Amino acid sequence: MKALPVPVEQVPTLWPHVEGWFQAAIEKGDRWWTIEEAYRRACLGQLAMWVAANDDHNIVGAALCEISDYSDRKVCHVALMGGRGLKGLVSVLPKIEAWAKWRGCSESIIRGRKGWQRALPDYRPAFVELSKRI
Repeated sequence: MKALPVPVEQVPTLWPHVEGWFQAAIEKGDRWWTIEEAYRRACLGQLAMWVAANDDHNIVGAALCEISDYSDRKVCHVALMGGRGLKGLVSVLPKIEAWAKWRGCSESIIRGRKGWQRALPDYRPAFVELSKRI
């Protein structure tokens, strides 16, 4: 499995291959994003897009992440992830973490459903998010 960063100019070409996965992630719980906003920000380079490819060079997973610069640290937020099976998704994370560290980040944060906690034992729950429709 290979994890590859997607150059900004290639986002429009690869987007049709990963859009459904990101849409599914949004629909399953991440109401912070719309698919249109994720695409727009990826095309502008505000979200970094990564893909996981198998040995046959087929894309099997993808992630969008952003770097946030706080007063005391830089953090890599993995905003959306999706794909065909957990293996492809999890295989992207070490490369993203190395890239984030190279960019000066001291922390990586993944916001997602509870199931991610079992799949990512190196990550710990940092907070609880509560939601109420009003």
